[in-house]
Amino acid sequence: MTDAYVYVINDITRMYRRDLSASDLSLIGEFTRENISRWLKSDRLDIYGFTDFHAVCGDIDIPWTTEEGRYAESAQEADKRWAEQNAAKNREWMLGQPTNPAV
Repeated sequence: MTDAYVYVINDITRMYRRDLSASDLSLIGEFTRENISRWLKSDRLDIYGFTDFHAVCGDIDIPWTTEEGRYAESAQEADKRWAEQNAAKNREWMLGQPTNPAV
């Protein structure tokens, strides 16, 4: 299946990514901003008060419409990179330490 996902900013969770299933894509129909917006507003989803989204399906990339959206995604990516880098450093530090240090 084609890589398909949507990043959503809403009033409750702020921002999150949802990978789109074949069923989601079927409900969305043609992959347009209007259809994705309609799908996000549908009763089937628990997305309340969304203010913006960025969606991708294969070669189709529907960008954020607000500066808040662009900033939130770049901040989330930076946080993810920082966490990955620090996790690697912590693993190295832990592996370099004796498991039962002498008292």
